[in-house]
Amino acid sequence: MFWIATAISGSYGGFSALARVRRHPSRFRCAVTINGVSDIPHLGTSADFADAKNAAETFSELIGDLKTEREKLIEVSPAYHLAEIDTPILVVYGDKDRRVDPDNAHRLLLLLELYGKEHQGLLIPGASHSPTREQWIDTAPYLRAFLAKYLETDALLPPGKQQP
Repeated sequence: MFWIATAISGSYGGFSALARVRRHPSRFRCAVTINGVSDIPHLGTSADFADAKNAAETFSELIGDLKTEREKLIEVSPAYHLAEIDTPILVVYGDKDRRVDPDNAHRLLLLLELYGKEHQGLLIPGASHSPTREQWIDTAPYLRAFLAKYLETDALLPPGKQQP
């Protein structure tokens, strides 16, 4: 078996980061989901594309039918399997995200708390699904500190700084 330091990505990649630590819990020291999907059935009713006329049909074709395949969608949704995840998770989200509603992050954070899982939440105020360059610059120190803590290195911190 091989070992990977972290799983970090956004949107569908944020879902993938959570799915990877669920599937291979011993391979990761930490995970970061940025505006990531954790609850697929919830995404199907809350995302911006849910407002579109043919949204349910398109969602059904691409991801799965919310009525007839709900159990399958729950099975692959990390939010329903947090008991299986012991990897520390940073949940980064914007409060103006219409693609992956901020409620997805709120629910994930509440469930992580409920299960007593090691986690942190980071709200990017005013951020949509794609944060601006300035918002990323403001977020970088928090992301760097999280990674430094769980990767057990100060190498990711600016010179002269140490882990909190």
